[in-house]
Amino acid sequence: RQEDSLDVALAPDTLRIVFVCASGTVLSPTATACLSAAAAAARPTSRTIVWSRSTGGGNPDWYKPDEWAYFTGARPPFELQTAALSRGLNLSSSIAKPLRPPDLSEADLVLVLDAQSQERLSEAAKSWGEDAPAFAAQKMVCVANVSASWAALSNEVEEWSSNPLSCKDPESLLDGLTKA
Repeated sequence: RQEDSLDVALAPDTLRIVFVCASGTVLSPTATACLSAAAAAARPTSRTIVWSRSTGGGNPDWYKPDEWAYFTGARPPFELQTAALSRGLNLSSSIAKPLRPPDLSEADLVLVLDAQSQERLSEAAKSWGEDAPAFAAQKMVCVANVSASWAALSNEVEEWSSNPLSCKDPESLLDGLTKA
């Protein structure tokens, strides 16, 4: 994704996907890197633009005007970056940013990686004037609800929620993401 703007002319076969997790430091940047690499290999003649966002990292008002999100500007944990790099995935340019209304309008698909973020995103969309049920039916998928391996992975990382800047087992995380 070109920094924070999709002001480039997009080809008709461009697919825009945003991954969303609580902190934007572990799951969503890793899923973004995995899907970007897979899409480049599977769809070499078309463009897939994938980016990562958070649902505030714990601040319940993250989506409201003049509010803030924990971990904004944080990068994935060093251990995770190292493990990802050993698998050919570069997370060094990932910087946690909260989801904003333009992300919803620019994305063709919003992949939410945990149930708590799904709830937070639905609340934010409603606050931003989106018809939350219609938005959820059209664009949003909570991956943890449709995939047993994602659900298990999401449960595994719940323990990281107290410190999302630490990744206790980056190899397991990467194994789970590539199998899901």
